Amino acid sequence: MLTNGPIRVTFELVYEPFDVNGTKVSEGLRISLDAGSQMDHFQSFYKSQSGAPLAVAVGLKKVKEEQKAFNAEHGWLASWEAMEKNLGMQGVAIIVNPGELDKQAEDKQNNLIVLKAGSGNTVSYWAGFAWDRAGKITSADEWKKYVDEFSQGVRSPVEVTVVP
Repeated sequence: MLTNGPIRVTFELVYEPFDVNGTKVSEGLRISLDAGSQMDHFQSFYKSQSGAPLAVAVGLKKVKEEQKAFNAEHGWLASWEAMEKNLGMQGVAIIVNPGELDKQAEDKQNNLIVLKAGSGNTVSYWAGFAWDRAGKITSADEWKKYVDEFSQGVRSPVEVTVVP
């Protein structure tokens, strides 16, 4: 635990090394959760035994009848989908730095954003969700608008200057 609210909670996880095409890779993951935000910040720090740069993908699980949207220019992938057991609708999304985006891809189970392999092996992205029954975001269009505005804010953060 690095910080413990009330506005932000930040913690780190360290994973045992895992195999990637015959090379051991270790990962440390820092997660920041901000009060009042639909999006959480994830920073993964990878170390490859071989020292080679790694291509990384982050993704959203595919579900039946999802409404998927992708915006390469703003660096986001979003989906609006029915929740299990008729518990309403939810939006899920990933936001990355558009300059680090390689492509949008998919496999049998996931919609993916593939990031360019970087020499630092650090990946930073935002991921989150909204539930229509919470009343704040109640449609696919509202969700896409929220994600797009959030992505623009990430790319243009507020700058504060303190003048003595």
